[in-house]
Formats: sequence, C-alpha cells, structure tokens
Amino acid sequence: MAPYSQNQRRLMIASNRFPLSVKPKDGSYEAVPSSGGLVTALKGLTFSDYLWLGWPGVDINERDRKSVDKALAKENAAAVYLDQGLAQSHYNGFSNGVLWPTLYYQSEVSFDNEMWDAHQRVNKIFADRISEEAADGDIIWVHDYHLLLLPRRLRERLHEQNKRCPIGYFLHTHFPSR
Repeated sequence: MAPYSQNQRRLMIASNRFPLSVKPKDGSYEAVPSSGGLVTALKGLTFSDYLWLGWPGVDINERDRKSVDKALAKENAAAVYLDQGLAQSHYNGFSNGVLWPTLYYQSEVSFDNEMWDAHQRVNKIFADRISEEAADGDIIWVHDYHLLLLPRRLRERLHEQNKRCPIGYFLHTHFPSR
C-alpha cells in the first residue's frame, strides 16, 4: 500500500469487537450498528478516511467470509477472524477472567496458562491483520485491555514492513497503581 501524504492519513481503530453486529440476511450477511460505550463515544468523530478492525463476534466459516468482508467494507470495517474457542478463551477467559478483575483490584484471580496463550495468540492475530492493512503514516488507535499486548506486537510487525505509524492506546478502565 502506498503511503499517505500528511493530510490524507487514515485512522485505523482496533477493538476486540466492532460497533457493528454481523447478521445473516437472504443468504448473505449484513453489518448493522450496535450499541456500547465505545460506539457512542466515537460517533461524533469526523475522520474522512478510517477503518475499524475487530472480531465480528461470531464464528464465520471460510466460505462466508467474503460476504462478511463485503458487508463490513460498506461500514469502513474489516474483520479479524477468530475461531469460537480461541475467542472465548481470550475474551471470557483471560481478558474478563484475569485482566478485568486485576485492573479493579479484585483478589481471587486464577491465572491459567491456556487462557494466557489464547490472549497472546489473539493479540498476534490482530497485529498481523492490522499490519497487512496499514499504510505508512496511518494512525492506529488501539482500544482496551483485551488488546493490551497489541501495540508492541503491532510495532514489531510494522517495523519489519518499514511502515511508520503512530500507535495510540486507550484503556477504558482506570490504570492500576503499581
């Protein structure tokens, strides 16, 4: 992908889930707006060229992905596909079972190596997917603790591809003290 000039930089937003829901419709798929805090907060954002990357929230088989990609493209979005088991281990297992309680100072958190591996794999999959899409100069904005490892992994991928992209990270919880 060719680099953008300074005034054409694209915003790439990465979040675990989209501000959209992917639903089957008439043998194909459609992407419809969903609700949520991040969606509401970013509605007023006026960026002419942006791409939102995230997991569609459901397991999409290989043959349906082209239809899902087409529906998402109409909404300036692109899928990061995960199989259901990996997505659940990452999201419900590590992200919400370990990270979220830790960020809120809850004790009784049970660390599980399988869930930790899933979290690492999902962040790697996101880094690979985003670096494929990114052009030199794109602005990448990573959201929340589900993608806590993404900025570093993404920086490594972009460096390997000789792409320079500023990466911002927004944690939607308070940052814990040491």
